[in-house]
Amino acid sequence: MSDLTDLPTLFDEPDPILPVLPYGGSSGWSGSQTSRDRAEQADRTGVTSQRQADTLGLVYRAGIDGLTWRDLSERTGWHHGTASGALSVLHKSGQIARLSERRDKCQIYVVPEYILGRPTADYQPNVSARILREVLTEIEQDLLADRRWDAIRRIRATLEIYE
Repeated sequence: MSDLTDLPTLFDEPDPILPVLPYGGSSGWSGSQTSRDRAEQADRTGVTSQRQADTLGLVYRAGIDGLTWRDLSERTGWHHGTASGALSVLHKSGQIARLSERRDKCQIYVVPEYILGRPTADYQPNVSARILREVLTEIEQDLLADRRWDAIRRIRATLEIYE
């Protein structure tokens, strides 16, 4: 474990590059057009950048105890999706880390300086993103192996699931 005097202080808050827009140039949305419109407006108007800066600052100030989505929600008044989305995007970008331990059945996020040798969990995309990645990988393999009709069948089968 590090000497606590080596840890950053409240005066050493990071200077992040924000906003983080890891989903095709967007902060992401839940799937509905309303959610997409809201995300695009927040990204365009600076709300996303401010939210991420606020989140990063609060995680930083939480120190070695870290912050859960519930802690963030209580401090900001944001609903679960907004709070967990801000944490997830910053985790995906590597600006914060998620500890393997939990508090009150919630994942704990800290800035990298406050990991202090504790086990962390890598960013995991949601189930839909993992499935999409798997299907696209299989289609790519079909195409590289010159199995065009297998790729087309796989695409059609995938489309049927989402109709």
